[in-house]
This record gives sequence, C-alpha cells and structure tokens, in this order.
Amino acid sequence: MTETIDTILIRLIENIIINGHEHILANFRDKEKIFEYMRTKQQPALIEIEKVCRIRLSKIKGNQKTLFIKIIEQVAAYKGIVDLILKDQEKYLLINRVIENMNDAYEKLKDSIKEYKSAKYSTAV
Repeated sequence: MTETIDTILIRLIENIIINGHEHILANFRDKEKIFEYMRTKQQPALIEIEKVCRIRLSKIKGNQKTLFIKIIEQVAAYKGIVDLILKDQEKYLLINRVIENMNDAYEKLKDSIKEYKSAKYSTAV
C-alpha cells in the first residue's frame, strides 16, 4: 500500500507533537531543556506543518475535510501553547498549569488523528 500525502502528514504531526510532548514530560524538571527543545525543534516544525496542512486542506473533500480541519485546529492550539511559553519563559517557570493545558491539547489532537484515521480507513474499504 502506498502512502498518501495525508498519511505522511498525519505521521509527521504525530512525530513532532507526540514525541515532542513525551520529551517535554520526560524533562519536566529541566525547564531550560524544555524551552530549548521547543524553540529549536518544536516551534519551527509546527509552523511548517500548519502551513502544509492548510494547503493540503483544499484537496480533501467531504467528511475527511471536517476531520482534517479538527486536526489543523488541534495543531494550532498546541502551537499556540508553545508560542505562549516561549514568549514569556519566566512566567512559565511554574509550569504545572501549562503542562495541564498541553496535556489537554495533546489528548484532543490524538483523538482527532484517531478519528481521522478510522474514518479514512472505513471509507477506503
């Protein structure tokens, strides 16, 4: 089975956000390491992913489009949290509440991806 652009995009989103999220949680005690990771890896990748997803959106139709929009919205929400943290790092040195918000955005994104994949495969059969 060949991979579609959508499949590759979804996998890229999963890699950047899910792996990044796990990195942040793993380094919870080392705030500088978290900020550095967000600044150098996560933020630039999220900007590019959001751009590519919005371009790709014009090629998707029907229910898939609605589900893909949910994914884009979740990517944007997660990116917004990363941007906020990087904008005012001192404020987020007490980061528990932010991690809670990131966990929420992360879970919503995972759910949106799961929903998109199951709808995609159910219509492909």
